[in-house]
Amino acid sequence: GGSYPPFTALTFAWGYQAGFADATQAVILPFLAFATWIFGFARRFMGAAGASGLLLLCLLSGDFYGYLQLPLTNLPMAAFAGMGFLYLFVGLRGGRVPELRLSMIAVALCLWTRSDAIAFAMACALVVGIAARRPIPIRLRVAYGLPALIVLLGWQLYADQSLGGTGLSRFSTQPIWDPERLRLLAQLSGKLVTNVTTMGLAPWAFLVALASAVIGREQKLVPVAGALLLGLVGYAALFYQLDPIRQDPLESLLTSSFRRGLTLFVLPMWFLALVSPAGRLLRRIAAGFFARQASSDSHFETS
Repeated sequence: GGSYPPFTALTFAWGYQAGFADATQAVILPFLAFATWIFGFARRFMGAAGASGLLLLCLLSGDFYGYLQLPLTNLPMAAFAGMGFLYLFVGLRGGRVPELRLSMIAVALCLWTRSDAIAFAMACALVVGIAARRPIPIRLRVAYGLPALIVLLGWQLYADQSLGGTGLSRFSTQPIWDPERLRLLAQLSGKLVTNVTTMGLAPWAFLVALASAVIGREQKLVPVAGALLLGLVGYAALFYQLDPIRQDPLESLLTSSFRRGLTLFVLPMWFLALVSPAGRLLRRIAAGFFARQASSDSHFETS
């Protein structure tokens, strides 16, 4: 349970202002904007065909399309998390300050839609602090996660004071040590992540990409992949620390809130999969196949 930050409602207000009558219609404009941004950004790295493939893979990935067409937190959260992560990829790979600043802003806006994205935000901040090199200034490395923390604490304190204690009070103030709860968390979260109806094949493609980056010694890809993996583990850990007395049973929380939050990892996983050494090889094979098909069709038409 709990109250979500206000940027989700503000996102769908755009649709209402455009004249759409109900919530399911109001999702259309933000959804199209997100899809257009994915295509435009990915086209810089993998061409129009690769960008179209990335978009298609995301839409075919389990809950990604199902939740993103509903007026829930998933669409704005996945959009801002995806923007934050992909700009992080560009910033760390090329040492580009403008992209890292855009990533910092997008990650903070992600917290303005759903507070449990803090694990993802802090994982990104940790990797920026550790992996960023010159010309990235030290002050940006240190301050990357600060806007996200300000957004999180500001909303949670407001929620505790004005919305009946739905913010920080949801968590236990003491560290929880419960091996059975930990086992249950690992078992259920693992099943959800690897279930194709939840995230499709994105986690498996991500693991192949990570392995190919390590084997191929592609050093610039490993830190951002590590941020994504750390963010996923940290996201699950948040549910472990929820107060078991004040909250629903862990099984219920994982199959509802945790599952819906997994949509933010789908786009980053598929993007890394396609720009990794394994993904580049697969794209070259696909490009060659379609080129031969086009040549064969052209020859057939002229004969």
